[in-house]
Amino acid sequence: MQHQHAIIFDCDGTLTDSLDHALDSFHFAVRRMDKQHITTEDIHQYFGIAADKILFQLMDKDPVKAHQAFEYFLDHQQTVASSTRLFDGVSELLKQLNDSEIPLGMVTGRHSRDLHIMLEAHNLQSHFNIMVSDDQVSLPKPNPEGIFKAAKHLGILPQNTLYIGDSPSDVEAAHNAGATAIAVVWDPHANREALSEKKPKYLIEDPQEIWDIFKTFSQK
Repeated sequence: MQHQHAIIFDCDGTLTDSLDHALDSFHFAVRRMDKQHITTEDIHQYFGIAADKILFQLMDKDPVKAHQAFEYFLDHQQTVASSTRLFDGVSELLKQLNDSEIPLGMVTGRHSRDLHIMLEAHNLQSHFNIMVSDDQVSLPKPNPEGIFKAAKHLGILPQNTLYIGDSPSDVEAAHNAGATAIAVVWDPHANREALSEKKPKYLIEDPQEIWDIFKTFSQK
């Protein structure tokens, strides 16, 4: 069956409960770079862009130090990826969507090297027709470039896609692309109020709701 509608997902906080482990990896990297004074708040202020870009900021924009810090970050991610869990219901949802041959994409703020570590640990890449990471676009979300790129690869018009994420920038990116925004709040870090302010079409608490929404959405 040739579908005319698609679903594109964010990764961290949407599919994977990975934000705390990412923070641990940042702390590991900055400690290895003798930057023990860097706090969780210092790191958090840059969340939303890829780890290499965050570390570039934290290393005072020194490209050599930033590169080394990113290698340390990736080393630590290798140790925690297998213990980073998928949110309850995500595996079942992805199987259901794949069994129905629904075109699936991923647009994430992760760097491709960072993303590969996480996907490989959970064999997630097999579920998606296209994965667009931060280093594959010129501008990060809320710029819609990643969604446009994924939709084009899938052969689906952006307005016929659902974009699913856990942050206000995800909702904005969906709006900017002309896609339908679904905000998810099953990650404990999700800010329901901030997400609601961006006016997603749906704000949901369980992955299974995506299947029901898609069935209605694809009848348009």
